[in-house]
Amino acid sequence: MNMPVRMGETGTNKHMQILVNRTRGNYSIEITCIDNAGNSASRKSSFSLELDSTYPEVTRVYNNLGSLVILTSEDAICKLTTDNSLGCNFDFTSQNAMTMEGSLSITHTISWNPKIIHYIKCEDIWGNNPGACSIIVQPEGPKEISLENNE
Repeated sequence: MNMPVRMGETGTNKHMQILVNRTRGNYSIEITCIDNAGNSASRKSSFSLELDSTYPEVTRVYNNLGSLVILTSEDAICKLTTDNSLGCNFDFTSQNAMTMEGSLSITHTISWNPKIIHYIKCEDIWGNNPGACSIIVQPEGPKEISLENNE
């Protein structure tokens, strides 16, 4: 038998409890509410829990009027370094990492310098990240031009 748990947020007509240490699967919980007069009401609720274990992916990158724009597959925080000695090895929590505008959204921007390599990592609210860079945005190199004579 499960022991009763007092709701973390209660005392009004709204009640909330954060469920911790749950694994993926189907759950059925019984909720009983008791008012100040001692009246009670009980109901069962069933739900399926899925856990997010995938990191946000970069879906699009472009330059918009001098801003580097990164779009991600889910809400994320994107950070970057332009330090070539660190490259993709920068720590997401370090002061060396610059946070792009648009935290916890799918659109992230930062001032674009086309002469500098940008090493970018993106992480969702659950801490899922690719480990290495999500993307490396680098200056366009010289184009090779073919001057064939078609005579």
